[in-house]
Amino acid sequence: MRDTVPSSTACDTIIFYFLNQLPLPFRTFNLSFCPGDSVKFNGNVYYQPTNFTDTLQSSGFGCDTIAFVNISLLQNVLVSDTLRFCPGKSVVIAGQTYTQPGIVQVTLPAATGCDTLATYHLEWLPAPTRSETITFCPGSSVTINGQSYTQPGTVLVTIPGTGGGCDTVISYTLSYVNLPPSNLTINCPNTINVASTPGAGPVAVNFAAATASSNCACDDMDVSQTSGPASGGLFPVGNTQVCFKAEDACGSEKTCCFTVTVREEAPCDTKISGCLVYELLSITANADKERTYTIRVTNNCNNKLTYTAIELPSGVSAVAPVNLSTYNSPDGNDYAVRNPNFSPFYSIRFKSIGDGISNGESDVFSYTLPAQSQPTFINIVSRLEPQIFLSAHLNTFNCPIGTGNRDAAQQLSQGAAQGLELFPNPTDGMLFADLSSWQNQPLDLRVLDARGAVLQQWSTQGGSDAQAIPLADQLAAGMYFLEVRDQAGRRELARFVLN
Repeated sequence: MRDTVPSSTACDTIIFYFLNQLPLPFRTFNLSFCPGDSVKFNGNVYYQPTNFTDTLQSSGFGCDTIAFVNISLLQNVLVSDTLRFCPGKSVVIAGQTYTQPGIVQVTLPAATGCDTLATYHLEWLPAPTRSETITFCPGSSVTINGQSYTQPGTVLVTIPGTGGGCDTVISYTLSYVNLPPSNLTINCPNTINVASTPGAGPVAVNFAAATASSNCACDDMDVSQTSGPASGGLFPVGNTQVCFKAEDACGSEKTCCFTVTVREEAPCDTKISGCLVYELLSITANADKERTYTIRVTNNCNNKLTYTAIELPSGVSAVAPVNLSTYNSPDGNDYAVRNPNFSPFYSIRFKSIGDGISNGESDVFSYTLPAQSQPTFINIVSRLEPQIFLSAHLNTFNCPIGTGNRDAAQQLSQGAAQGLELFPNPTDGMLFADLSSWQNQPLDLRVLDARGAVLQQWSTQGGSDAQAIPLADQLAAGMYFLEVRDQAGRRELARFVLN
């Protein structure tokens, strides 16, 4: 086009304008935003994805810009993971502690880009398990993890894991041992015979408890006394039965009994030698006129009895017990027999098998002599551990034979109607005799030792008053006999002890 521009001083200017339309600039904008966010374009805020065309004003002489805008919604980063942990442990996710299985969803902020949406599946790791069966005997116990259990049942124990591993759960099944029938035996002591003084009443008797054994797999054994006084208790005169019962863990039961016999016996003669007491209890005769002598030995020493040797008549062996046999005493002790024995004198010897009696224990020894052997006194010696010898002598003068007969020495004394009495007895040297039974009769008197040897003899006359017996000064301490003989040849013996 042409245009004239007037001039104030010169000619007008003719201007020719050539008008050309410039093309508008185009630009494409691809915008995106994360869920929960927004995007701003040309002063406008967009919360949703969209496509549109917008004009961007030019800030200078250029043309406006035609903007093609594409707004898109970005997606969050999705993460899914499975986390496994041990029962009783925990996991930490985004600062939060979790102790139970489940599903946890968390948003993890991103330094650039959209946040991460994480889904965690929490699972327990399977705990290691173990099962064990423990059997035990009834009455016993088992110890698990420091705890004692005495009854069947199930016990759960957790063993802490090592090296990050899970704890181990152990299931223990406790049950009794399956016990088949057992073979049970019980043994009671042998019959116990105890002699007591007539009229003394009940006697304290000690005895060992019964013993039992069983092939039951379990060791538990119960042995109990079921009848009779306990050991150390008082037993009346006569026979008392004592019983025991044994029961093992297999359920087997057995009983046994033995008899405690307390008999009243007045010994025919008693001698005390140190801590030993010797008593001649009885002399009995059988149809063959063989005499059995029964002697009780009581050992009040702490030293155990090794053996007791009882004198035999010269050249005579006892009929019983036989040589090299085992003598079982009434109290149940065993002794090895030597018949005859030659040391320390000719005798029958009873040697203890096992521990000998001691501390107030007694035992009874019996032996039988041939019919022609009728000793009037018996030498006896005992050896105690280790090398202690104690001896005494027992006389048989006043011991009844069987049902009341008296031995030969006693029969000789039956001529005196009233008997011969000596006093004091024992004596320290001054001895008196009551000779009133032979009043006004001439008498011959003799003092005999224990072997029957005559030590003194003289004649006198019986009278109503006690007569002094002039004992010789040289007599040693010991046991002696005074023999009184009248003119008819009848005599009586009385023993006395000189201290």
